[in-house]
Amino acid sequence: MEILLPAALLHDVGSEKKSRKAAGGPEGAVRQAELSVLRKMGLDESKIEQVLYAIDVHRYSLGVVPDTLEGRVLQDADRLDALGAIGIARVFMTGGTLGRELYSPRDPFCREREPDDGRWNLDHFYRKLLRLEAGMHTMTGKRLAAKRTAVLHKYLSDLEEEIGIG
Repeated sequence: MEILLPAALLHDVGSEKKSRKAAGGPEGAVRQAELSVLRKMGLDESKIEQVLYAIDVHRYSLGVVPDTLEGRVLQDADRLDALGAIGIARVFMTGGTLGRELYSPRDPFCREREPDDGRWNLDHFYRKLLRLEAGMHTMTGKRLAAKRTAVLHKYLSDLEEEIGIG
């Protein structure tokens, strides 16, 4: 917990690609802020290194399986946030903020095309969310992911019925 709690608190600090890039990347201002917080918490350099490792490898887009238990737990927890009812809300909140369309009118459920979640909100389910359960590391993560992924499938089924596809 001495590694996991600080990693959980800091894992999304400066998470926007633009803010990390503007800060000079992981070694820039964001990393310096993380180091400052961890040092003020009284962590020694070895523990700080472990916290930063968990933070650095947690992102889905990296495709990394963490070498440490803390990294795997953080990765599971971060991915669980993207699933279930909250995950659905996040998809559409983020997509709305970015001005994305709800779904492709030609093929809403990506049956005959590759998902394009840069253009269509619903495609994010197929590009990422429905794949998260398979990558869980812990038994608790797997159990919770199965339950939350079922919520996504139910939503997609209900949406398909409502928009009259299939």
